[in-house]
Amino acid sequence: MYYFNKKVFTIKQKFFRDKRGYFCETFNKKLFDMDFGSKIKFIQDNLSYSKKGVFRGLHFQNKPYGQCKLVQVLDGEIIDFVVDIRYKSKDFGKFIKLKLSSNNKKQLFIDSGFAHGFLTTSNSALVSYKVDKYYNKQSSITLNLFDKDLSININKYSDKIILSNNDKSGLSLNEVYKLKL
Repeated sequence: MYYFNKKVFTIKQKFFRDKRGYFCETFNKKLFDMDFGSKIKFIQDNLSYSKKGVFRGLHFQNKPYGQCKLVQVLDGEIIDFVVDIRYKSKDFGKFIKLKLSSNNKKQLFIDSGFAHGFLTTSNSALVSYKVDKYYNKQSSITLNLFDKDLSININKYSDKIILSNNDKSGLSLNEVYKLKL
């Protein structure tokens, strides 16, 4: 499924099962390039463990450090949120939300130009993601999850949201717009 003019999309992984369990190829550069183009060169893998109710995000890096991500849940379940923060986009400020889990075995590709975050809805979640640029602290920005202009109703997923101090003090959508990303 594609979103935001094919800049964000889901990939259903193929599992090969037998009496021993299963095998899955979680990333194959050749197949990825054939399907989606060869402009993406992932350089780092990240792993995140979160308890129920933890929200991580909405994060992005300013140009030229904007990251493409390929996200998957290895164990548990999350609601993933992606917000279009491209200054000239007709979809600026719009968001999508998707359930990713170890059961549905979907991956989510997110191009640069989008803020990304997720809420853990299972007791815990182990999330793996690839990125195509290294972390750059000076260009790292958080979009405020509770900005009224975003209209994300996160409370319907969990009665207690746990945020880092950094995530509590994110920029408003209007402040992000003024950055002209």
